[in-house]
Amino acid sequence: MDWMSVLNQCLDIILPAIASVVAVLFGVLGTKIKQIYNEKAQNETVKVVVDNVVKWVQQVYYELEGPEKLQKALTEASTILNEKGITISETELDMMIESAVYGLKNGTQQAEEVVEILPETTETTETVIENK
Repeated sequence: MDWMSVLNQCLDIILPAIASVVAVLFGVLGTKIKQIYNEKAQNETVKVVVDNVVKWVQQVYYELEGPEKLQKALTEASTILNEKGITISETELDMMIESAVYGLKNGTQQAEEVVEILPETTETTETVIENK
């Protein structure tokens, strides 16, 4: 037997095994990528639903106090998420709603600050242009 025939026989045995291992690795990698994507999409869906529910509750139930608004938001968000097939614990949902409320209040305050600062910035810009 010469070396070429031995090498060809080894390649005939090894190449299908390597191809099988590579196929399995791609399958596992594809499954993991899909799982990560689905988790990210689900988290984004939960965030959007919670943000929208908080805004809705603030607008529709403006006369209610904090605990009643929170209960309305919990109920509505749970209903919507369950309809979408997303399960989330009440504690986690409560935490996300509180965070959305804080963001809503903080965002409103930041917007008011920008409006107050904006005229000064515009005047400064106009002054700089006039000086040139």
